[in-house]
Amino acid sequence: MSPEYNRWLDYLSSNGVQKKQASILAEYADNLVKSNLPVIFEIEHLSNLLGIELSLLSRMSGASSLFYRDFCIPKRRGGVREIYSPYPKLAYVQLWIKGNILERLPISDNAYAYTKGRSHIQNARAHIGARELLKIDVKDFFNKIKILLIRQVFLNCGYTDNVASVLSNLCSYYGVLPQGASTSPILSNIILKKLDYDLQHIAERYSLIFTRYADDITFSGNSISEDVRNEVIQYIERFGLPVNEDKVHLLKPKDKKIVTGLIVTDNSLRVSKQMRRAYRQESYYLIKNGENQFDGTTKPLKPLYLDEVIGKGSYILQVEPENDYVRNTLRELSKLKSRLFSNV
Repeated sequence: MSPEYNRWLDYLSSNGVQKKQASILAEYADNLVKSNLPVIFEIEHLSNLLGIELSLLSRMSGASSLFYRDFCIPKRRGGVREIYSPYPKLAYVQLWIKGNILERLPISDNAYAYTKGRSHIQNARAHIGARELLKIDVKDFFNKIKILLIRQVFLNCGYTDNVASVLSNLCSYYGVLPQGASTSPILSNIILKKLDYDLQHIAERYSLIFTRYADDITFSGNSISEDVRNEVIQYIERFGLPVNEDKVHLLKPKDKKIVTGLIVTDNSLRVSKQMRRAYRQESYYLIKNGENQFDGTTKPLKPLYLDEVIGKGSYILQVEPENDYVRNTLRELSKLKSRLFSNV
């Protein structure tokens, strides 16, 4: 047995646990420690780890919906998105679960959302040079991930049924993954690892590139047939995720290709013409008018306007690192910002 097992066995035995039970618990703890996960024996133990009263933690687990407030935000293309924001104490518990458990679990290399070091830019960049592109969107993404799948994540970690149930309750809202909880994005990636594996297998069979950015699924390559499209949709729906048929697009060589909001060409990425045009106009007048842009003579005073334009230019440069115009104007805007602050 490992030193960790013996340490837990000695600790449990010294606290009055019978030898057989102590051996079972020590093995349980040893397996969790080997996986770099916190040892949680029961909800009372979890309340001690969190520093939260057992009665409060029990209410959070037993009636988690009471610890959320909900509101709606408009979607970019119409409609509204429901957000379920946890109250501070539940938010603290979820952050603990996220940092101590979920962030230590593997996700697929195909997942680009909610992942440190990956972004929608890298997601789009994977498809540069594609002749054909298949785009698929999952409908009601978070709401379709049920508590049984969340619970299975914690069972796979090695936690007992009771502990897995408590942890999954703390990460769910009316039995689904709530959009607004800090645990939901990373849980979605962990849960969809199996689907990502299956879709990557399809991509390899047809010599395609596959990426997933949350609910945006993209395949690209030299040729994508309707049969491939149907097979991909079949796998997604078999997993329990409904496909939004209105947002399934099979793009051919002459079609404009946009992946996670960025234009994909034969050899580069580009932002939209609207963004490029807006930045060019805004940066031109800022550089031309200088400090006068902020004294109220040319337009109403907007204190954060310069930072907004610099942020827009910095984003464009991330997408288009060879854009010398943006690089040069950003240098001039930085000088303007330094002059403005030197006079404060």
